[in-house]
Amino acid sequence: MNPIKQLVRRAALIGAVCLSIAAARADDGNLAILNASVSGTTLTAQLSSSVHGSVNVSFNGSFVPGSVSGSTVTASLPAAPTPGTYLLALSKNAKSHDDNSDFATAYVTVGAVGPQGPQGPQGIQGVQGDTGAQGAVGPVGPVGPQGPAGATGPQGAVGPQGPQGPQGPKGDTGATGATGATGATGPAGPVGPQGATGPAGAQGPAGNDGRQVAVYTGHTVNTGDTLDYTLYNQPGWNASHLEILVEAHDVNSETNRLYYHAEYATFQQWNTGVTVQNIATIANSGTNSYSVDVYSDASNNIHVRFHHLTYATNTNVQIIAKWFSAP
Repeated sequence: MNPIKQLVRRAALIGAVCLSIAAARADDGNLAILNASVSGTTLTAQLSSSVHGSVNVSFNGSFVPGSVSGSTVTASLPAAPTPGTYLLALSKNAKSHDDNSDFATAYVTVGAVGPQGPQGPQGIQGVQGDTGAQGAVGPVGPVGPQGPAGATGPQGAVGPQGPQGPQGPKGDTGATGATGATGATGPAGPVGPQGATGPAGAQGPAGNDGRQVAVYTGHTVNTGDTLDYTLYNQPGWNASHLEILVEAHDVNSETNRLYYHAEYATFQQWNTGVTVQNIATIANSGTNSYSVDVYSDASNNIHVRFHHLTYATNTNVQIIAKWFSAP
């Protein structure tokens, strides 16, 4: 590597401390700046040993012409520097690209020396040095005390089976064995003669009265909601009997707000719409917050409708409808 470029690179990487007159260091101890001073445009530096050959001089990051006589280096600055602290870097002309052995830096203070500044941050870690030579083998140490007994080892493998022994004497008669499993079922025998007629059995429960039933439950409504269910279609020239039972349960107050029970007759002639006629007095123990009505639509379907008008919320409604039609 060119000595001048090498000097610039090394000056940028290596840190130094500030002294009142000068501070210096050498990379390997072969070259050090003992002191340095500036007078006008002349720079003078005293080295730790005499130098043979030429020296490269860098002042404040720029190379300046210089010469060496013994251990004294003299350089000419382009102009007298203003008061301050400047980096001085010296190196001998390298014999090869990797020769960095003779290199030194120092900070030169021009003018009055200010108070010492705070300690700078720690520099970056240097490259790891070469591994040192292996040391000589030390003497053999004394024999240590006997260690504790080791843990019991695992059980060994099972050995081979030994030869068969001689036959022993005849043993006593053993106990009776358990009963064996039941055998399979044999084939069915012939049908026997018919037996006498037994007595009449008790009367069974009453059967369905023939009416159809629809149950609507599990529906929760709030104010303004309507439930509408289609029950059956009323045929022409026919009549039906309908019974409706409705219960509305206010979940919030755990009270029954409406109990509704009514009976209707529905019928139609071939050329008229369906007539819905109440035939039994309506039993209604509820409030005016709900209404129930039975009606027919344009297709002669019979509907039951529940409407939530006002008051309670979260009302559970159950509707049971039973009807039958004339044959």
